[in-house]
Amino acid sequence: MSANPLPLPRPPRPPSAHPLADIFGDLVLGDVIVGMDGKPVRHAADVYDILDEHRVGDRVRLELLRDGKAAGASVTLGERTLGAVEE
Repeated sequence: MSANPLPLPRPPRPPSAHPLADIFGDLVLGDVIVGMDGKPVRHAADVYDILDEHRVGDRVRLELLRDGKAAGASVTLGERTLGAVEE
């Protein structure tokens, strides 16, 4: 299976965190999302299609490639306002 990398937003992180990890330590800059909830992710549109099946507060299981090896993470979906600027 070939995977196209999907960029992940990089939120602020505490100074003690791994330099490439997100603030929760679940995702690392460079992770490639190849699946969500057991469904393949080949394009960014796949992510949106899968997210449309969920609501804010749902937990979603991510299948990842990290440094060429399979990895996984569970994330809780939050709300994002259209047009909001992230710092």
